[in-house]
Amino acid sequence: MSLETFLNEFDGEEDGEDEEVLTASGVLQILSEAWINEKLCPELLPHKSEYVEVMMEQIAQMEDNVSRLSSTDLRNLIHRQELERIRYLIRSYLRIRLTKIEKYSLSLFKTNGIMSPQETNYLREYLTLSVAPLKSLCDRMAGPIGNLNPKQIEISPDLETHVFVRSKCDLSEALIVNDDEVIVKEGSQHILPYITVKNHIKDNHIVLI
Repeated sequence: MSLETFLNEFDGEEDGEDEEVLTASGVLQILSEAWINEKLCPELLPHKSEYVEVMMEQIAQMEDNVSRLSSTDLRNLIHRQELERIRYLIRSYLRIRLTKIEKYSLSLFKTNGIMSPQETNYLREYLTLSVAPLKSLCDRMAGPIGNLNPKQIEISPDLETHVFVRSKCDLSEALIVNDDEVIVKEGSQHILPYITVKNHIKDNHIVLI
């Protein structure tokens, strides 16, 4: 059973005539794509916390439905395995983001809108417990170490890293790579410097693979 088939069993009717309804399987598709992009991207991408929260609510509802099945019902075991796969995806996605937040903490401290409120609080706590004591220690030492500048220990992602991408649509303009034009069509795959496609990834026109 695919995850989409599994989730569609729990997608009920939603209210709202004028708004497009995003099903549980649709939310999972967004999170799956975000997870792969985050794993392969050299920088921290804008958070998808709203989808994580929706998926966690869906998981709670699904667990309640599964609990009503008999313990001898084969669907009980299958559904619980699928739920564990979804939980693994969410945990892995959040863990990857926290690793990047720690690695690029000083450079991320100056950014807005990329991290969720919870991640922003985590970053502040991390800097308080790690970078601040280091700076305090260096301030008490003589010589060049005593003049430590945060810039000297700041780590920034390498945006020139090449990435393997697939386009979800035709791009209206060619990408310029080393003075050459790269025409990107729907479904086409390319190896390109991340900096040339970063905005298209954030706009959901291109995905990392």
